[in-house]
Amino acid sequence: MTAVNRTLHGRSAAQGNEPWRLLHRYWLSKHVAGLPPTRDDIDPITEVPRLVANMMIIDAREDGFVYRFVGTEVVAHTGQDMTGQHVGLSRKYAGIQAQWVQALNSVWRTQQPRLLMYHFDMADKAKHLVLLLPLRAVPDAVDKIL
Repeated sequence: MTAVNRTLHGRSAAQGNEPWRLLHRYWLSKHVAGLPPTRDDIDPITEVPRLVANMMIIDAREDGFVYRFVGTEVVAHTGQDMTGQHVGLSRKYAGIQAQWVQALNSVWRTQQPRLLMYHFDMADKAKHLVLLLPLRAVPDAVDKIL
């Protein structure tokens, strides 16, 4: 498995019609005073419904990251519904768990988006893109990553 981890900056990353670019553009449009949106600021089901099946919302808690919502296409691709589970418990993707948790930690800590590109094994010619977007915490709420 190889992974490329990129930081996104400005408009250049938001141009184009790829789903990850559309999601990035949506997330940018929800910024308030230059800060990432909160969970309450976004409504993907009504505002970007065609992207929801490929989305996840992950809670950043003191005891680790927990999948809050996992879209139907993610479930179909991974073969499991991880909703409610701690990140890093899947045996299917054991080879990328450390990189996945490291990327989530980076997004949570820096409050900056990351674009990941994975090839899950040597025979896997397809690239899998994952865009991690921080959602700003509000008082008495759990940090989240979209």
